[in-house]
Amino acid sequence: MRNLLLATLISIFSAQVAAQTETHSGDFILNLPGKHSMFVQGFRTFFAGQYVAPEKNLAVLRQLKDQMSKIRIADFSADDPDMTTLVCRLSWPVYAPAKLPYAMFLAGAMRDELTREGLYASDDGIAVTGHLDSINFDSFGSGKWKIAATFSVEGKTPVTVKHDMAFPVGFGAASACRDVRDNLVPAMQEFLFAVYSDPQFQAMVH
Repeated sequence: MRNLLLATLISIFSAQVAAQTETHSGDFILNLPGKHSMFVQGFRTFFAGQYVAPEKNLAVLRQLKDQMSKIRIADFSADDPDMTTLVCRLSWPVYAPAKLPYAMFLAGAMRDELTREGLYASDDGIAVTGHLDSINFDSFGSGKWKIAATFSVEGKTPVTVKHDMAFPVGFGAASACRDVRDNLVPAMQEFLFAVYSDPQFQAMVH
């Protein structure tokens, strides 16, 4: 979209554009007659970093070890299981690492943490299914990642966990979208901490 906008602007002002300069950040400056110029933001793609299990998530799992049965993630679905991107400021895509679907990224993070604390069993554990109900963010004013998921075990009442994580965002659009990207992994970390700490979830996997 940004490249199309740039091409359109150059076409409109083709008779007036003396030169165009691309900045180190991928933006463009169109030099117009009369020492005037126009700034056009270039296209950006934002990839989140790899998930790293935080110590506080591992610590709460260690505390629950005697109360939780070993579990396995039998399935982790989503309304749009192939959703790999969310768009920031109507222009720039925000991806999980390697363009993984968000549901798969969350399931992998959960599986990794449970495995590290000896609470994951791929064969004989309690079969837990997850469903990513929603994932989105705000990038205006105070930034916020919003994640909700429902967990189920056959014969038990499903448990829905919702968690919002606020974070500061920069003033400019590109800066704000970088902050959104940088806070995806922390938001997933906080969400999983909320899941493990939920008494209903603990009772479901007891």
